Amino acid sequence: MRVRSRIRLLVAFFAIAGAAGGAFTVVAHRRAEIALESGRAVSDTLERMVLTAADVAAAQQAYVSPGQPDQPWLERSATLLRQLADAAAAVRAQLRSPNAAAAIADIDRALQAVTKIDVAAQVDMSQGQNVLAADLIFNEGRDATATLTTGLRALQAAELSGWTVERARAELQEWLALGGVALAWTIGLLILLRIGAASDSPVILPEPAPQPVADPVAVAVPEAAGLQALDLAAAAEVCAQLARVSDASGLRTVLEHAATVLDARGFVVWLGAGEALFPVLAHGYDDRLLRRLGPIARLADNATADAWRSGELRAVMAGAMTHGAIVAPMATPAGCVGVLATEVARGREIDPATRAVAVMIAAQLAGVVAALPVERDASQSPETAASGAL
Repeated sequence: MRVRSRIRLLVAFFAIAGAAGGAFTVVAHRRAEIALESGRAVSDTLERMVLTAADVAAAQQAYVSPGQPDQPWLERSATLLRQLADAAAAVRAQLRSPNAAAAIADIDRALQAVTKIDVAAQVDMSQGQNVLAADLIFNEGRDATATLTTGLRALQAAELSGWTVERARAELQEWLALGGVALAWTIGLLILLRIGAASDSPVILPEPAPQPVADPVAVAVPEAAGLQALDLAAAAEVCAQLARVSDASGLRTVLEHAATVLDARGFVVWLGAGEALFPVLAHGYDDRLLRRLGPIARLADNATADAWRSGELRAVMAGAMTHGAIVAPMATPAGCVGVLATEVARGREIDPATRAVAVMIAAQLAGVVAALPVERDASQSPETAASGAL
């Protein structure tokens, strides 16, 4: 009788542990999904604000340019400024990064400066001082717009990183719940077997198949425990620097900074042209690397081509004697224009924070490298290009 009571208690324990673990796993999984969706929504809103700021600058320059009809551009400038103010107010409640309050305050001040310059230019034009209005727009107006864009880009990078960390934390909790349930069930089955063996009328149970209990931390971030945490402020500064890059020389300097932030051995920037990817810029390697790489066909079976086709991040696991790699797509409103392939230290390729920062840098880099010339090797066609790169 006592044996049966113990068995009933163990069965109840199994049921309660399974139900509690399942409920916690569902909640953690939903939190991870919400973090991903919210991070994307905030990033999209800030990206639209960056584009709107550029449209404001274009409208202002248009209404002070000789020969342009003033009224349509004046109205467009006013409408776009209202849209920016409304978007800043709406996104404020969704921000999660530690310095979000200070960042949005800086953005508000920059937006107010752009608005004041717009009003002052319109007053000058109404008084016939078109030259003064143009000088105001093309000097102070351009600087104010650049400050606004830089602040938006830095906030976007910080927010995306924060949401990524929150998602990784929820996924870790999900794995911990699953591991806890597996451990509880294994201990319970061992106790049940011992009870059956010790009873006068032993309860014969089939021996359970061995079920290894996974270490949830190792599953979530294998081999990454010893990595030094990334400097998110430095990552945000890289994004801000990319927003100010105007030539290839400046881009190389920023990429050196990005390599330090990501603990990367080097970068290769690939741009798409037709049905092939072409290497246009490298950092951390010999200058002859671009000529040796050659193009990669769109349908090639490697991580670089796959990231370009799918528009999603791809990673190459580190080997016994090789580094890992992260391939982040460079996405624009027109689609994926290329990829940023990064060779990283062992464990970085699976580190959520490293992946998130690589995605942010690639997204910012997309708008910078789009105008760079693609260096092609005429001796190779996309169909015959080597597919071994990353």
